[in-house]
Amino acid sequence: MHLTRPFGAAVLLASLLACDSPTRPAPLEPLTAAEITAAAALLRSGGLLDDSVTVLLLVLNEPDKGSLGATSPRPTRRADARLFDQRSELVTDAVVDLDSQHIASVAHRTGAIPTFTSMDGRLARQLLRTDSRWQSGLSRRGLGPADVDAVQMGPGTLDTAWTTPGHRYLRVTAALRAGSPDGAPVEGLTALIDLSARQVVDVIDAEPDPPPLDTMPQVFPANTAPALPERGAGSHSFRLDGHSVTWLGWSFQFALHPREGLVLYQLAHAVGNAQRRSIMARAAVAEMLVPYGDATPAWGFRSVFDVGEFGLGTTAATLIPGRDLPAGATRLDAVLANDRGEPRTLSGVIGIYERDGGLRWRHGARAERSRELVIRFATTVGNYDYGFSWVLSPDGVIAMEIDLTGMMQVKGVHRADPRFGVQVAPHLAAIHHQHFFSFRLDFDVAGPANRLREVEVVALPVDSANPHGTGFTWQSTTLRSEHAASRDAAAARSRFWVVEHADSGGELGGAPGYTFVPGALPDLLAAPGSSLQQRGHFATHPLWVTAFEPDERYPAGDFPGQDSGRSGLLQFQADDALLDGADVVVWYTVGMTHVPRPEEWPIMPVNRLRFEFRPTHFLSRGPWH
Repeated sequence: MHLTRPFGAAVLLASLLACDSPTRPAPLEPLTAAEITAAAALLRSGGLLDDSVTVLLLVLNEPDKGSLGATSPRPTRRADARLFDQRSELVTDAVVDLDSQHIASVAHRTGAIPTFTSMDGRLARQLLRTDSRWQSGLSRRGLGPADVDAVQMGPGTLDTAWTTPGHRYLRVTAALRAGSPDGAPVEGLTALIDLSARQVVDVIDAEPDPPPLDTMPQVFPANTAPALPERGAGSHSFRLDGHSVTWLGWSFQFALHPREGLVLYQLAHAVGNAQRRSIMARAAVAEMLVPYGDATPAWGFRSVFDVGEFGLGTTAATLIPGRDLPAGATRLDAVLANDRGEPRTLSGVIGIYERDGGLRWRHGARAERSRELVIRFATTVGNYDYGFSWVLSPDGVIAMEIDLTGMMQVKGVHRADPRFGVQVAPHLAAIHHQHFFSFRLDFDVAGPANRLREVEVVALPVDSANPHGTGFTWQSTTLRSEHAASRDAAAARSRFWVVEHADSGGELGGAPGYTFVPGALPDLLAAPGSSLQQRGHFATHPLWVTAFEPDERYPAGDFPGQDSGRSGLLQFQADDALLDGADVVVWYTVGMTHVPRPEEWPIMPVNRLRFEFRPTHFLSRGPWH
């Protein structure tokens, strides 16, 4: 491919970058609007971007961790671009050097099958307007094309009898245009679109006696409490400098990533005047999986990888003061690139605030109240809304809280089949489903040389040293290589895990570390060996550990929608790299199985998941000293 940079483009790029800010952004600051515009201009002038190319990603090329030290030279500002050519169906990754204004590298991802784009949605609607099977399914229900909206979703589980290897596919369902798309399904009618061949491969019309069509308007429960009043600006104790935060010994940086949503960088903590110690270099939601349990023809394929197929940042929602956030919260905008490489501002999508943390400690006649710092974002992915909150305490505890709300996926029915769902309205059933959230946690506890131990509590045998049979102790096992580091929870043995520095010990003898307080994780109910189980293999264990590799970012692979199941964590662990004393990455998954209740319709009250990391020999002293 011929890469050029005309003189006129160079002058334009220099002017764009010069007028963006009087100072150069810090190394981990997300791309500014001017940098996004400049990167897209370079891609266009280099022949990589035109009107037939979709920008899948245009984000900061995150500097190598080793280049972020206080004495290191400031790293070059670069942008990572992922492009999809709709004509050739070729995925291209490019690195744009914003300092020297040139394209530093180009790599073609042969065989990569990205998720659908806005162009794909337009093509699907165009094809369905002329497909006799789709139109027949509508007319059998007394509907015409103007009565329905085509609702796009990922390919889900694909039947190999209907598919061609290497082609891109899209599923489409229908909903009444007069109602809410999440509450007025045209039941039993789905289409499979071959985007590569530009044709409708299959139409499923699975209801011989379609249920009545109800138009359910977007109805929300009445607010029973008034919005909290706003506090005056500046009434908080954290310091915000660009995308850097400091608060009661804590420091970190953050950004909104189009795929992963809210990302934390360089998380560190200290107590009092002690030197601040590193904990994590990077923390983010790396993938989600939502499989549905209805096995009937129009439902059996339904499963969604929300991070890899939709993106949590691109679907981020504006946070509502006094509702999503308490009084006095700070709301921040984010700038992302759209699918044409143009900057777009997402207003008020990140919130930072302090909150009451409940009782911190008590003894006798003395007690103390705690407070916490929360940084939060929310996203609306189809019918579901998710909130993700990182919560920090003065005691060094790190927690993640996940809020699940929005609208359940419903099926039009005469009467609900109790095997697969629960009746929530006269002609609607909410379908049983599961949620899995995988977090990529790049630990650097007191430095990059870490190890991970698994700890269990066991009863001691009755003998002369334990004559009453009441003794128990703990056993610790170091997970020395990747093949040994796919682990399950064991509540009966009080199993937990500790990430700790591999070389140094504290004054009390233990190495500085952080202990996992596990969250809930149900079994992935997809059958062993099934396509869904293979693609969602990260959900088969709550804990995976790998040695750090900068390109290993997503546990189901870069393109999970039509992946074979061989990408992601299984590929990352294939070389069985040593972990003891390595720069380790922890992949931690939590989840829930949702059996719906009528009380959750039409809008679900929040279901909340939580897990924690607690300092262990990490602080030089207790925070109450």
